[in-house]
Amino acid sequence: MKKYSLLLVILLMGCSTVEKAVDAYLMKFDANEYKLITDLRTNSSLAKAECFDVEKSRKNVEKLYLTALSLRYYAEALPHNGPIQKSSVELFDIVDGMNKQYKGNDKVSEVFCKVKLTSIENNAKTMQVMEGSKPK
Repeated sequence: MKKYSLLLVILLMGCSTVEKAVDAYLMKFDANEYKLITDLRTNSSLAKAECFDVEKSRKNVEKLYLTALSLRYYAEALPHNGPIQKSSVELFDIVDGMNKQYKGNDKVSEVFCKVKLTSIENNAKTMQVMEGSKPK
């Protein structure tokens, strides 16, 4: 019985490795996904200059929220796209948290704004590298 259990564990681990290898082979560059990621990076970078104004920041964050949500939904529908799917959810969570902070709050600090936007920008940059390294 122990031999069968060990064999089963080895086979299951092997299947996982094979699945990852197949996903890595089948992942393809997607220009639409890359554009959404680039839009997030660009808009978060530009929005930092307006962090002193809560109303402008609120509008910038709403725009980022819609783009991040679009990326999340788009990425989850693509087959063999695990790393970008995971990263898009994590990035969306950052943007969503920022969006919630601005909802009905007129006293969001400039420092909070700049730190969160820098985090969004850095995550998007990492995702650009991930997406850009996929075979075309």
